[in-house]
Amino acid sequence: MEQSLVYGTWALVAGTLALVGVTWWMMQKQIDLLREQTADNRANLRLQNHLTFAARFDSREFHADRKLVAEKLLAGASHDEISESVLDFFEDLGMYLRRGYFDEELAWSTFGFYAVRWWAACRDYVLEERKANNDQTLFTDFESVVERFRQLDRQHALTEPTEAEVEKFLQDEANLEIPSL
Repeated sequence: MEQSLVYGTWALVAGTLALVGVTWWMMQKQIDLLREQTADNRANLRLQNHLTFAARFDSREFHADRKLVAEKLLAGASHDEISESVLDFFEDLGMYLRRGYFDEELAWSTFGFYAVRWWAACRDYVLEERKANNDQTLFTDFESVVERFRQLDRQHALTEPTEAEVEKFLQDEANLEIPSL
Protein backbone atom coordinates (compact mmCIF):
# COMPACT_ATOMS: atom_id res chain seq x y z
CA MET A 1 0.00 0.00 0.00
CA GLU A 2 2.79 2.42 0.95
CA GLN A 3 4.65 1.61 -2.24
CA SER A 4 1.61 2.35 -4.40
CA LEU A 5 1.17 5.64 -2.52
CA VAL A 6 4.79 6.55 -3.28
CA TYR A 7 4.36 5.65 -6.95
CA GLY A 8 1.10 7.62 -7.02
CA THR A 9 2.82 10.63 -5.47
CA TRP A 10 5.66 10.43 -8.00
CA ALA A 11 3.14 10.08 -10.81
CA LEU A 12 1.31 13.15 -9.52
CA VAL A 13 4.59 15.10 -9.29
CA ALA A 14 5.59 13.98 -12.80
CA GLY A 15 2.16 14.91 -14.16
CA THR A 16 2.29 18.31 -12.44
CA LEU A 17 5.76 19.01 -13.84
CA ALA A 18 4.58 18.01 -17.32
CA LEU A 19 1.59 20.33 -16.95
CA VAL A 20 3.87 23.17 -15.82
CA GLY A 21 6.14 22.53 -18.81
CA VAL A 22 3.27 22.52 -21.29
CA THR A 23 1.79 25.66 -19.68
CA TRP A 24 5.19 27.38 -19.89
CA TRP A 25 5.55 26.38 -23.56
CA MET A 26 2.02 27.66 -24.36
CA MET A 27 2.73 30.93 -22.56
CA GLN A 28 5.92 31.43 -24.60
CA LYS A 29 4.00 30.75 -27.82
CA GLN A 30 1.35 33.29 -26.77
CA ILE A 31 4.04 35.88 -26.03
CA ASP A 32 5.60 35.23 -29.45
CA LEU A 33 2.20 35.67 -31.11
CA LEU A 34 1.59 38.92 -29.23
CA ARG A 35 5.00 40.23 -30.31
CA GLU A 36 4.23 39.37 -33.94
CA GLN A 37 0.84 41.01 -33.68
CA THR A 38 2.38 44.13 -32.13
CA ALA A 39 4.95 44.30 -34.93
CA ASP A 40 2.20 43.89 -37.53
CA ASN A 41 0.11 46.60 -35.86
CA ARG A 42 3.12 48.93 -35.78
CA ALA A 43 3.79 48.30 -39.48
CA ASN A 44 0.12 48.91 -40.29
CA LEU A 45 0.15 52.15 -38.29
CA ARG A 46 3.26 53.34 -40.11
CA LEU A 47 1.69 52.54 -43.47
CA GLN A 48 -1.59 54.23 -42.53
CA ASN A 49 0.30 57.33 -41.37
CA HIS A 50 2.24 57.35 -44.62
CA LEU A 51 -0.95 57.15 -46.67
CA THR A 52 -2.52 59.92 -44.58
CA PHE A 53 0.48 62.21 -45.06
CA ALA A 54 0.64 61.41 -48.79
CA ALA A 55 -3.05 62.28 -49.15
CA ARG A 56 -2.49 65.51 -47.21
CA PHE A 57 0.53 66.39 -49.37
CA ASP A 58 -1.39 65.73 -52.60
CA SER A 59 -4.58 67.45 -51.46
CA ARG A 60 -6.07 70.40 -53.25
CA GLU A 61 -5.61 72.56 -50.14
CA PHE A 62 -1.96 71.71 -49.70
CA HIS A 63 -1.20 72.23 -53.39
CA ALA A 64 -2.69 75.71 -52.99
CA ASP A 65 -0.62 76.29 -49.84
CA ARG A 66 2.60 75.13 -51.50
CA LYS A 67 1.89 77.29 -54.53
CA LEU A 68 1.17 80.39 -52.42
CA VAL A 69 4.22 79.98 -50.16
CA ALA A 70 6.48 79.47 -53.18
CA GLU A 71 5.04 82.57 -54.86
CA LYS A 72 5.61 84.64 -51.70
CA LEU A 73 9.19 83.41 -51.30
CA LEU A 74 10.00 84.09 -54.96
CA ALA A 75 8.49 87.58 -54.70
CA GLY A 76 10.60 88.36 -51.63
CA ALA A 77 7.51 88.86 -49.47
CA SER A 78 7.97 90.09 -45.93
CA HIS A 79 8.26 87.63 -43.10
CA ASP A 80 4.70 88.29 -41.92
CA GLU A 81 3.23 87.52 -45.36
CA ILE A 82 4.53 83.94 -45.43
CA SER A 83 2.22 81.15 -44.31
CA GLU A 84 3.72 78.40 -42.17
CA SER A 85 1.52 75.64 -43.64
CA VAL A 86 4.36 73.99 -45.55
CA LEU A 87 6.71 74.22 -42.58
CA ASP A 88 4.00 72.77 -40.33
CA PHE A 89 3.54 69.80 -42.67
CA PHE A 90 7.23 68.90 -42.51
CA GLU A 91 7.34 69.64 -38.77
CA ASP A 92 4.52 67.11 -38.29
CA LEU A 93 6.29 64.61 -40.55
CA GLY A 94 9.49 65.02 -38.54
CA MET A 95 7.69 64.53 -35.23
CA TYR A 96 5.97 61.36 -36.49
CA LEU A 97 9.31 60.04 -37.73
CA ARG A 98 11.08 60.91 -34.48
CA ARG A 99 8.40 59.08 -32.49
CA GLY A 100 8.65 55.99 -34.69
CA TYR A 101 5.24 56.40 -36.33
CA PHE A 102 6.74 56.44 -39.81
CA ASP A 103 9.05 54.24 -41.84
CA GLU A 104 12.09 56.42 -42.49
CA GLU A 105 13.01 55.05 -45.91
CA LEU A 106 9.42 55.22 -47.14
CA ALA A 107 9.11 58.81 -45.87
CA TRP A 108 12.40 59.72 -47.55
CA SER A 109 11.33 58.11 -50.81
CA THR A 110 8.06 60.05 -50.88
CA PHE A 111 8.90 63.36 -49.19
CA GLY A 112 12.70 63.66 -49.07
CA PHE A 113 13.12 65.61 -52.29
CA TYR A 114 10.52 68.16 -51.18
CA ALA A 115 11.61 68.42 -47.55
CA VAL A 116 15.24 69.15 -48.40
CA ARG A 117 14.28 71.85 -50.90
CA TRP A 118 11.58 73.43 -48.77
CA TRP A 119 14.05 73.60 -45.87
CA ALA A 120 16.62 75.29 -48.10
CA ALA A 121 13.96 77.76 -49.23
CA CYS A 122 12.60 78.44 -45.73
CA ARG A 123 15.71 78.16 -43.57
CA ASP A 124 16.17 81.93 -43.23
CA TYR A 125 12.49 82.31 -42.33
CA VAL A 126 12.86 79.66 -39.60
CA LEU A 127 16.02 81.28 -38.20
CA GLU A 128 14.28 84.66 -38.10
CA GLU A 129 11.21 83.11 -36.45
CA ARG A 130 13.39 81.45 -33.79
CA LYS A 131 15.15 84.72 -33.07
CA ALA A 132 11.96 86.82 -33.01
CA ASN A 133 10.31 84.39 -30.58
CA ASN A 134 13.46 83.63 -28.60
CA ASP A 135 12.68 79.95 -29.13
CA GLN A 136 15.31 77.71 -30.68
CA THR A 137 12.92 74.75 -30.67
CA LEU A 138 10.68 76.12 -33.44
CA PHE A 139 10.61 73.76 -36.42
CA THR A 140 13.31 71.50 -34.97
CA ASP A 141 11.48 68.38 -36.12
CA PHE A 142 11.44 69.80 -39.66
CA GLU A 143 15.16 70.53 -39.42
CA SER A 144 15.88 67.06 -37.98
CA VAL A 145 13.91 65.22 -40.65
CA VAL A 146 15.78 67.14 -43.33
CA GLU A 147 19.10 66.13 -41.80
CA ARG A 148 17.99 62.48 -41.77
CA PHE A 149 16.89 62.79 -45.40
CA ARG A 150 20.21 64.42 -46.34
CA GLN A 151 22.03 61.45 -44.84
CA LEU A 152 19.94 59.09 -46.96
CA ASP A 153 20.57 61.31 -49.99
CA ARG A 154 24.33 61.00 -49.42
CA GLN A 155 24.02 57.22 -49.07
CA HIS A 156 22.36 57.20 -52.49
CA ALA A 157 24.97 59.55 -54.01
CA LEU A 158 22.53 62.46 -54.22
CA THR A 159 23.95 65.94 -53.77
CA GLU A 160 22.65 68.93 -51.85
CA PRO A 161 20.53 71.18 -54.09
CA THR A 162 22.22 74.35 -55.30
CA GLU A 163 20.66 77.80 -54.92
CA ALA A 164 19.68 77.65 -58.59
CA GLU A 165 18.02 74.26 -58.08
CA VAL A 166 16.10 75.57 -55.06
CA GLU A 167 15.01 78.59 -57.12
CA LYS A 168 13.84 76.27 -59.92
CA PHE A 169 12.06 74.10 -57.36
CA LEU A 170 10.19 77.14 -56.00
CA GLN A 171 9.22 78.13 -59.53
CA ASP A 172 7.87 74.63 -60.11
CA GLU A 173 5.92 74.80 -56.85
CA ALA A 174 4.59 78.27 -57.75
CA ASN A 175 3.36 76.79 -61.04
CA LEU A 176 1.57 73.86 -59.40
CA GLU A 177 -1.81 73.10 -60.83
CA ILE A 178 -4.48 72.99 -58.20
CA PRO A 179 -6.34 69.65 -58.51
CA SER A 180 -9.98 70.07 -59.36
CA LEU A 181 -12.71 68.89 -57.06
